[in-house]
Parts: sequence; C-alpha cells; structure tokens
Amino acid sequence: QPGAPGNATRELDAETAVAIANSSYTVADVHFMQDMILHHHQALVMSRLAAQSTNNEAILDLAGRIDVSQADEITFMQDWLREREEEVPDPISQHQKHTNHNMVGMASSTQVAQLAESKSTNFDRLFLTLMITHHDGAVKMVEELREQSGSTYDPLLNEFASDVTNDQA
Repeated sequence: QPGAPGNATRELDAETAVAIANSSYTVADVHFMQDMILHHHQALVMSRLAAQSTNNEAILDLAGRIDVSQADEITFMQDWLREREEEVPDPISQHQKHTNHNMVGMASSTQVAQLAESKSTNFDRLFLTLMITHHDGAVKMVEELREQSGSTYDPLLNEFASDVTNDQA
C-alpha cells in the first residue's frame, strides 16, 4: 500500500488487502444497485408478457434472453448489496410503488398495462418501443453513476456497469 507523501509503502497481508478491496464502494454505488434491481424487475415484468401476447419468434427470443439476463443480474445485485450489508430492495413488493417512479427509462404503470392488454403486432411494436427506452435508461443510469466521484471503483460493480452499457439482450 502506498504510504502518505514522504512515507514508505507498506506491504499488506492478503486479509487486509481483501478488506480494503471490499470497502471500495460509495453511497452512489449502493443507490445505483438498489435502483437497478427495480429497473431490471420491470424489464422482467414486460418480457414475461410476450409468451401470452405474440407468436413472433424474434420477440419471443428477445424476451427470453431479457428474462434470463435480467433475473441473473438481479441476483448478482442483491448478493452484492447483501455482502456489503446494505439494504436489498424486494423488487416484487416495491414494483407497484416504483412504476411511476421517475427513474430514467421506466415505463409508467399505464404503459405496462397497455402492453399487457396488447396482442400480436401491436404488442411487438409497444414492447420494442418500451424496451429500447428502458435499455437507454439503464445506460443513462450507468453514465450518471460514473460521473459520481469514486463510484464504480469496485471491480465487480465496474464490470457490471460495463455489461449494462454493452448489453444487447
């Protein structure tokens, strides 16, 4: 570990180095992960409507990939928060509370209801429109996080943030 200016560096044992590495996150990182859990949950809700609403194979394939990737990422984010003893939101119980949240990219409860009621090509068009906006919102959330001093220093969070911006579902 580098010493203060004018002081010698000091060698750390593995346990101390891990403890320092595990503390390398900010309040902004925590809020990002908590919000992103809710954001991803809405993508799950919308993608799970596809099977009952369309027979378009491309849409069904996309919805299936969204379902798997978002569910896995929610688990990752919940574990990340738990390991740091931070509050882990329950996306199912908090979903209703956040459907009108002004989190960037989130569909309104009216839009989700419209999606649930639509069928065939109307579903396909609305699903794609909402999911593009949703994904763009997630990318903006990552960009805003990276603007915060000290954020995404945690290597796992940094990798996750990069995956969100590069995700093509």
